[in-house]
Amino acid sequence: MRTAVCLFLGMLLFSCNNFELKKLSSDDILQEELKHLDWSQVDVYPTFENCKPSTEAIDNQRCFNDTLGMALYDYFNGKDIAILKLAGDTLFFNFHMSEKGTISLDTIKGMALPQPTYYVLTTYTSEALSQLPQSYPAQKRGVPVATKFSLPVIVIEE
Repeated sequence: MRTAVCLFLGMLLFSCNNFELKKLSSDDILQEELKHLDWSQVDVYPTFENCKPSTEAIDNQRCFNDTLGMALYDYFNGKDIAILKLAGDTLFFNFHMSEKGTISLDTIKGMALPQPTYYVLTTYTSEALSQLPQSYPAQKRGVPVATKFSLPVIVIEE
């Protein structure tokens, strides 16, 4: 019996070498996680203070786009902007939102605009952006991130 107990304890001591755990550094874990993240999508869409919090991403996106679109429409409505192309053309306003929640206009694309018209549109857009409610940036894994987005605007002649 004594021999069996000694044999069992000996096997137990020597078998511990087979149970070594591989230690991973935090950098290795971070690099592995970064490989699997989809950087083209955010977890939480940017929002404005007037938007109700929602668990549905599409609701947050819709409120953000509607608020931005209505702010631009309200600001441009009544302004006399000479656009030489026919009504019905679409302009694409490309925006950048910083990780701090600041929105700025990057470019306006679409039809070829004369330089004075482009300048007027960018000036009016910047003024409209300054009148927006408080904005909050998009988030990825709980961290605020910068985003770029485009808002199509259809030119209507009145």
